[in-house]
Amino acid sequence: MEKHDKNDDNVKITWYEHVRSHPGMYTGMYIDKESEGSSPHDSIYILLKEVIDNTINESEQGYGKSIDVTINDNEVRVRDYGRGIPFDEIVNCVTKINPGKGIGIAPTNALSNYFKVQSFRNGQTKEVLFYCGKLISEFPVELSDQQSGTFISFVLDSSIFGNYNWIPQHLVKMMWNYTYLNEGIAINYNGQKFLSKNGLYDLLCHKVKREEMLYEPIHLRDDKFELVFTHTIRRYGEELYSFVNKHYTPRGGAHQNSFREALAKTIRSYFGKWYETDDICNSVSAVITIKVQEPIYETGAHTRLGSDWMQPDGPTIHEYVNDVVGRQLSDYLHKHADVGEIIRKKINELEEERKGLPL
Repeated sequence: MEKHDKNDDNVKITWYEHVRSHPGMYTGMYIDKESEGSSPHDSIYILLKEVIDNTINESEQGYGKSIDVTINDNEVRVRDYGRGIPFDEIVNCVTKINPGKGIGIAPTNALSNYFKVQSFRNGQTKEVLFYCGKLISEFPVELSDQQSGTFISFVLDSSIFGNYNWIPQHLVKMMWNYTYLNEGIAINYNGQKFLSKNGLYDLLCHKVKREEMLYEPIHLRDDKFELVFTHTIRRYGEELYSFVNKHYTPRGGAHQNSFREALAKTIRSYFGKWYETDDICNSVSAVITIKVQEPIYETGAHTRLGSDWMQPDGPTIHEYVNDVVGRQLSDYLHKHADVGEIIRKKINELEEERKGLPL
């Protein structure tokens, strides 16, 4: 039976008709048919990310450490080697809209003029085909010698996305980010293997050249928060890369602001001296990731965190980050006085330059 929603005129429409009528509502981005795909934040990448996110979730639970992603002539293929979707849940899995934690696979299904999902489990397989979100064919269970897991293939609808293009540079960056945020998970994209053994540390080293770092990156980690940072030889500007629940947030939010505040507060306490926040944070390069329960984003594209709480009835993000950074960074600096001296010298240089004093 088709699932229906009601629009303002009280006329019943299917879930996929609603998605297709309001695609930007689900991707959080305006769709420009003339240039879709030119920006890494465009809707087509968000829809691909929702598919890959499901495979990553399976790997995080300990099922499969390898994911294959292939894009050829606008057909996208994603194969994981987890448990495979239970056969009786396949249709529901790709047609249910997920409020809150991501938008799920359903919008990708609705916005594709070809969508195939195939599950492999315990020596059997089941395949289901959709057209623009509408179920077309549901094949019977068959025997299979393929490794367990899930395969999804789709072609996004050009009537919605126009003459869109998958830009290889954007896709390569996406695959690297997945591996940096998921240590030990390998992604094979169009024949190229992506794997990170040191996670955020590798990401920072990829962004900042070794010769530009003033000291070995400081790596702080907690159950819900992880941070890697260093000061650099740059004289101006911060370089912050932040993630919330593994969604890249280039426009920041409470987690990024809290890091700056926590860093400044800890440095002042360690040296027993007041320094301006800008003097402390200038020339810093950092990667920040945090896990927030029921996060609120300012757009569906998740580019900026809009919520201030770690979880309902829990501590604020500001309180949590200040506590973790305050404890762990203070402990690190007391054990590595040489690094503290490098930081002090850098801050003094920036302060003197800001005040127009001779170095």
